[in-house]
Amino acid sequence: MSIGARIPLEGAEQEFPLASSEIFKRFWLPGAVALNLQWVKQFDACQLRPDNLIPITSELRQLREWFYQTQPPDTARALAERIDRVLPALESLKDAKNFCIWIG
Repeated sequence: MSIGARIPLEGAEQEFPLASSEIFKRFWLPGAVALNLQWVKQFDACQLRPDNLIPITSELRQLREWFYQTQPPDTARALAERIDRVLPALESLKDAKNFCIWIG
């Protein structure tokens, strides 16, 4: 199983892979706990609405930084790469009023 985000962009839903279940448990969850992140902990199955967009992008940035602070450079880059791909898609929705993003 893997964790990914389904984001509506330009009239179509696009899939952004985030982590395998193993990677999520091994890296993402410990980071979420260490940083006291609320949304990332729910990434096994959650639904995001417009009012959640700012907190979730903030948490992803914090997690990305945590990877670089706690992991060897190659590991941090590999983990951050997935966040780097999804952040622009999430940020493109900042002015949208009605959307739903599925993460799980």
